[in-house]
Amino acid sequence: SPASSKVDNSVQVKIHEKTWLCEAALWSHWVHVGTLVAETECLLMVISAERLWHTLQRYREIGVETSGYCMNFHSRIVRAGPPHALWPTDICVQPQLDQHELLNEQ
Repeated sequence: SPASSKVDNSVQVKIHEKTWLCEAALWSHWVHVGTLVAETECLLMVISAERLWHTLQRYREIGVETSGYCMNFHSRIVRAGPPHALWPTDICVQPQLDQHELLNEQ
């Protein structure tokens, strides 16, 4: 694993249907560590962070809500890590909150 990884051990994780991967890459400067392999046919949706922000500038109300979500998600990334949580990964940033909690968090 790259030197930037805070994780010492290799792990394999099964991803379930409707799981978001790499959301942290939308809200931060993110370095992916590891490999994603599909064992069955799947659909992958790719979102460009740059294009997302460009689009949100055209829709002010949605942009404001998304900006709040972004700041709360980024705050979770920065605070994640031992001893209170696991290091953030492409799969999970702890403590996990659902989208409604991230939108409403102060």
